[in-house]
Order: sequence, then structure tokens, then C-alpha cells
Amino acid sequence: MGQTSEIWRCLGRYLKQLFKYAQLHEIILKNPFDVVTRPTQINTKRERKQENYLNSKQLTRFLNYWETKPVPQYAYFRFLAYTGLRRGEIIALTWDDIDFKNKKVHINKSVGLDYRNHETNMYLKSVKTGAGNRTLSVDGKTLEIMKAYKAIAPKNAMNVIWPGKHTYMDFNVPERWLQRMRKELPKRDDDLKHVSLHGLRHTHATLLFEQAASQGKAAPIKAVQKRLGHADVAMTLQIYTHATNKEDEIIDDILDTGFN
Repeated sequence: MGQTSEIWRCLGRYLKQLFKYAQLHEIILKNPFDVVTRPTQINTKRERKQENYLNSKQLTRFLNYWETKPVPQYAYFRFLAYTGLRRGEIIALTWDDIDFKNKKVHINKSVGLDYRNHETNMYLKSVKTGAGNRTLSVDGKTLEIMKAYKAIAPKNAMNVIWPGKHTYMDFNVPERWLQRMRKELPKRDDDLKHVSLHGLRHTHATLLFEQAASQGKAAPIKAVQKRLGHADVAMTLQIYTHATNKEDEIIDDILDTGFN
């Protein structure tokens, strides 16, 4: 399909130039391609990407599933969903980064991948942008889950929260957890199966906007930007302001009562 579309685009450009040449030499009066508008091709991959998040009810069911699994897995997905961290940031966390007393987590590093020499190596690096160096508030329940995990967490020299064979947990491990979930979920939970690790970051931002709207508050755009570590607020607006069903209901109510 993609190759066929490219052939038609090339043919269209060729014919437009051909008619332009004919018009230039007064063989024809007008170039018919001047009034031709090529239809915009829908990027289905982008559309699917925009749907890669959970609403509040779906997130509750998602976390209920992980609550029945080993504590490290439950802690990982709970922390990811309630902080919106990038996957490299959460893997890089050490226990020293979490301030249980003040309910904060400090984000100052990330794990990267090096694919040189036909090998994949993990390494520690600075956060993605200057804005990525940040301190986030963490809710009480998430911290309780993290305390329960810390009590049984494997000890390691770097004090990494989710350690792995090469100091840090491999990027593929949480992906495999999700794959296992997709196979185990019953048919009624098919709507949970599309979410990815990045989708949970998307979920975190979307639900912050949703909850603000449900409480009649303005969207906390700058606060969400800071929380996600975006250097540019345009990125926050572009990626994370998709309307949820609850926001649609609010708009319906507004329209029913009128703009007073």
C-alpha cells in the first residue's frame, strides 16, 4: 500500500510538470493540476499511538491485576503510572532518590542503551533535557507499596530499586511482564491490552488533566509539563491533552445548559 501511494504521488508530480510545460508554450490555457488537491493520507500508526492510554477506571483494573503479581512488578507499574516517568528514568532509580518522609522522588539520571560493536550495553546518563532534572511529589499509597517492596528488595552495590543482571533491570523485562498480562487477561479486559510502557506515561498526564476538569479546575498544563520533564510546553499540549470520556461528558453538560 505504501509503495503504491508513492507511485501515484510521483506520477502526479510528473503530470503537473508536463501540463505546466504545455501551458508555458501556450499549448493549453490552464494547468488542470493547479486546482487539484491531493487528499491527506491518514496516519493510522499515529492514530493508534494517540489511543495508547487508559482512563481512570481502566487504570484501576490494570493495577488490580498487578496487585496479584509479585511485589516488584506491582511496585513498578504503580510507580510508573503515578509518576509518569520515562522508562529509562524509572530503571535508573535508586532507593536514595526516594524521600519517603517528604513524599518526593528526585529524577536526575536515566539508563541508556549502546548498540555499538554488535552488542547492547546499558549505561547511566543524565536526564533527557535540563527540564528532566526534577523533583516530583508521590502519593501516600504508592509510597506504602514501595516500602513493602523495599523490605524484600534484593540488595545491590548501586542501591538500584529494580536491579538486573548488569546492574540495571533490562528494558525488555517490563515489556515481557506486559506481554504475559495480555495473554492472561480475560476477554472482558481486552481494552487494557493495548497500553504500552510509554502509554502509562501518557495515562498519567491525561488523568491529571481529567481529574482537574472533573473538579472544575483549569488544566494544570505547566505543572504537568514540569512533572513530565518536557522542555517545551508545546510537547505537553500536543501529546497529552487528548480528551477522555469524562471530559466529553463535561462538555456535553456545558452545551446542554448553555454558555451563561
